[in-house]
Amino acid sequence: MAQTIIGVNDPLTNRAWSKKLWVEALKETFIDRIVGSDDDMPIVIKDELKGAGDRITYGLRMQFTSAGVLGDATAEHSAEALQTYSDTLYIDQLRFVGNCTGLMSQQRVPWSKRNEVNSALRDRWSQAFDVAWINQLAGNTAQTDIRYTGLNAVSAPSSSRHIFGGNATSEAQLTGSEHKFTLELIDKCVYRARTSTPAIRPIKIGGKGYYVIVLHPAQALDLRTSLSEGQWVKLQLAAMTGGMVKDNPIITGALACYNNTLIFEDARMPWGDNTQGNQAYGTDLGPPAQGTTNVARAVFMGAQAGCLAFGRDGSWPEKIRWVEELKDGENRLNIYAGAIWGLKKAVFNGIDHGTIVVSTYSPGA
Repeated sequence: MAQTIIGVNDPLTNRAWSKKLWVEALKETFIDRIVGSDDDMPIVIKDELKGAGDRITYGLRMQFTSAGVLGDATAEHSAEALQTYSDTLYIDQLRFVGNCTGLMSQQRVPWSKRNEVNSALRDRWSQAFDVAWINQLAGNTAQTDIRYTGLNAVSAPSSSRHIFGGNATSEAQLTGSEHKFTLELIDKCVYRARTSTPAIRPIKIGGKGYYVIVLHPAQALDLRTSLSEGQWVKLQLAAMTGGMVKDNPIITGALACYNNTLIFEDARMPWGDNTQGNQAYGTDLGPPAQGTTNVARAVFMGAQAGCLAFGRDGSWPEKIRWVEELKDGENRLNIYAGAIWGLKKAVFNGIDHGTIVVSTYSPGA
């Protein structure tokens, strides 16, 4: 078993120039923005498993399609049957463990090893939740380890909910600058969301309907640096001339809203082959032979795009069970952080319910 031991000659031993261990905090967890118990949220928390059980089966009722019966015509033989589809979400236990060994080891440093292990475990769980929704909603079937996919297998994007840059029809064809991310791709997503059957419902924010799209930073870079007429820079310069300088995304570094779609970016969005950077997150798109080099996936989502469930009572995000176990005469401390949970993209009748995946050629800087 690996142990966290700080020896006499370790660089972090108490010295005047090192008063505190610096921990690189993970980015703010994105899933907090898009998860909730309301059916208008992109990821909906299901509470059916507060008691016993390891799966939830949830349904979708389709709309009636009959034009109705006119006048005094007999309506009896025009009755429509309900049409329903179902999907299943599984839960399982996932745990992370940190170790602190040695009271003498603790004596040598001015910071608390226990507190740092706790912080590291919290960061690890934040990463686990974000990587899970990203791989699930992006349909990243290259990742087959369910510890990185919300403890549920991933299904590929349904063909009607997958859009490609330029004139490409598959990710293997995304090879040049003509396949980069553009605002037109957001327009295509909105059109497809509104005209599909069933349509992708927008989420409600302040009484208004919005969609959400999350880009990889390489896609965001392509968007920001495009100088073509009608693209990002042109739109932002127009906004600046209209007086929107203070909160302009070019000034603040934030992304914006376009065609009722809120635009975000996250470095963990699926990108590249398994020799490129996202392999460390578990969100790469597989081997180069599959045409994944410099390919990025953005996720466009509306309401009920996915479901999240936990196996014990409590409110989000306080679902993680913490256990501290002292051994060896209280000289060794193991800290366990575990949860019984599951996360899955919603798929009914073989069609992704609330997501559209946008694949582009995005090599980055």
